[in-house]
Amino acid sequence: MASSQPYLEHFLDNLENLSPELTRNFKLIYEIDLRVHNTLKEIEKLKKELIGNFKSYDQQTKADKMKIIDKRYEKVKHFADEKVQLANQTYELVDKHIRRLDTDLAKFEAELKERSSHRRSGDLFEGFDSTDASISAHNVSTTSTTSLDGKRKKKKVEQPPVIM
Repeated sequence: MASSQPYLEHFLDNLENLSPELTRNFKLIYEIDLRVHNTLKEIEKLKKELIGNFKSYDQQTKADKMKIIDKRYEKVKHFADEKVQLANQTYELVDKHIRRLDTDLAKFEAELKERSSHRRSGDLFEGFDSTDASISAHNVSTTSTTSLDGKRKKKKVEQPPVIM
């Protein structure tokens, strides 16, 4: 049976890989947000210019200015779509990591239950490697005894440390 150490190492490796990816995605979202903000400021400036000079512009100039503003709004929409895509990628990344952790946790819990059943059956070190045995210096096992009134009681018995 495998030691619990690979679960911890696997978790830490995944966490180390996850952090830079999250940082990168959040930084990209922030940079895109700055572009959106700057483009919206530019749109406001163009709209004020159009409104301020509306009467002096001929129809073609008005149409050209409106097209410029529309193109800037399309740019903002494109940036917003990029932000949504990055947010979805980030969500999927975190969700994938959580699912992997859930799987590892389930495996680890199953391993602990199996170890526990080996301890109860008397096969204390069956399937353990030396690192598992060195982890528990004092082993406490539970034995059942029957008292004078016929009720079963569990009694903890400390066993001497095992040196390997």
